Amino acid sequence: MASEFDILIVGGGPAGLSAASSIVRQDHKTILFDSGMYRNRQSKYMHTVPGWDHQDPADFREKAKEDLGRYGSLTVKDAEVETLKQREDGIFEATACGETWTGKKVILATGVEDIFPDIPGYSECWVSGM
Repeated sequence: MASEFDILIVGGGPAGLSAASSIVRQDHKTILFDSGMYRNRQSKYMHTVPGWDHQDPADFREKAKEDLGRYGSLTVKDAEVETLKQREDGIFEATACGETWTGKKVILATGVEDIFPDIPGYSECWVSGM
């Protein structure tokens, strides 16, 4: 049997955490799936998030999850969503790690993935100041 939620959030980076921040304060039962794969995982600093410029991205995620922990309506699942579909009845269904969750709404906050040119050393230098 699937675990039922109002909202499924796919992505545990700044966008997913920000979405969760707004939603859980309204007491909507929400699950946030965090694959642990972040665009800035190799960087010591993050940018473009107000109040967190030039801070460690891991510190941001930890603090955001700590803040969200105040609200009993949020579940964080450290897993990558394997399948996501909308059933005929309009309910969304996500699977990960052999489990299934359903939700009335879905927020896709999966971020982006950099695609680097095929130049030796390019990707290694990207984070350090290219």
